[in-house]
Amino acid sequence: MIDIFISYTREDEARVKDLVSALEQQGWSVFWDRRIPSGETWRSYIGQALDDARCVIVAWSRDSVKSTWVMEEADDGKRRGVLIPVLLDPIEQPRGFREIQAANLTDWQPGRSSLRFDELLKDIHRLLRSTPNWPPPTPGSNTISSGITQERSPLEMPKRSSDNRILECPVNLGFDGPTVNELPNGWFNSEGYVSSVSTRYSIRVVRRDDGVPGSCVVMFRHNADKEEFGSLMQRVQARYLAGKAIKYEGELRAEGIDGWGGLWLRVDGEQTPNLIFDNMDNRAIRGTTPWTRFESSVKLPEETVWLNYGIVLSGSGQLWADNCRIRVWSEAGQWSDL
Repeated sequence: MIDIFISYTREDEARVKDLVSALEQQGWSVFWDRRIPSGETWRSYIGQALDDARCVIVAWSRDSVKSTWVMEEADDGKRRGVLIPVLLDPIEQPRGFREIQAANLTDWQPGRSSLRFDELLKDIHRLLRSTPNWPPPTPGSNTISSGITQERSPLEMPKRSSDNRILECPVNLGFDGPTVNELPNGWFNSEGYVSSVSTRYSIRVVRRDDGVPGSCVVMFRHNADKEEFGSLMQRVQARYLAGKAIKYEGELRAEGIDGWGGLWLRVDGEQTPNLIFDNMDNRAIRGTTPWTRFESSVKLPEETVWLNYGIVLSGSGQLWADNCRIRVWSEAGQWSDL
């Protein structure tokens, strides 16, 4: 299934491209290709994508309100109850759609803080969580070599009851979404799911300072105890991925780390933690390092129920993270974002 289908006109392609990029940074799959491949029809290609989409965004502009195709696609999304309109220009929505609140993006600029855009992300996330037909169809079962050590480590799962921090799917992997109590939306400090984790580490969403647009997350602590570590994580239902190959990747930067830091990935069963575990202890970040991309690939056991992943900082220092991704090896023989 496709998370988001965007209906727009070619005249707005440049503006919509920025919107697509911002949405994809949240980890969502977005269909916006108006070119129909040779041998395909509108119904078999664009129409099928529209039918499969869990959310339909219509980009209203001075040009799109005149488009019959855009009107029909928006009407389909409205009929299914999955339509979210956005305004690219200061115009009134067409008749038949004015009762639906539209997100005003007339002043939005990619890479800049925007309360209206943050509200749009919340609305999309709320809709996707409530849309039926989740989980999506399982991808292919091609295998890869993990190269992961499965020794026990300080990151272990204590038993815990139901928790509203658990997600149905990865969200806000680029850290450009809203914050909740200073933490990036969808992420938490690992309390209750990582044994011995310290909650004294500070976690903030900040702007990138290296010319790359958007935000990132930073974890830091001064004068940490020798064995102290902090962790930021997401916990996702993953039973439908059992037996599949996945890859967790992200960009990291470090400054003054006197212990070590890295990405971490843990696969849990219903009652058994640490079916697979990797916290980069065999390739950890130490000291001060520039932005570098890291990854961890593994084939999930058939007992897989929960997928846990995040960043870990042991000791004092600062660790930044950005542009994380969770990908699965598909039947088409390529990595696809969840």
